[in-house]
Amino acid sequence: MRRILVYGVTGSGKSTLARRLGERLGLPYHSIDDLTWEPGWVPVSDEVQRDRVRAVCAGDGWVIDSAYRCWSGT
Repeated sequence: MRRILVYGVTGSGKSTLARRLGERLGLPYHSIDDLTWEPGWVPVSDEVQRDRVRAVCAGDGWVIDSAYRCWSGT
């Protein structure tokens, strides 16, 4: 298994790094913003966020970028 979390503050370049790592290592890249927001920056419920993150994290290999501290129940 290969699981990589790129963690940092907004604007630090974590999404760019995570995307490039995914490409270089042949791993799927997931932006945590895409899992926690709908288009137009409409927030999704905590339950939906946890379900989406849980589904991604269940995979054998991935790269995720995040600036969020935690998700309860994941």
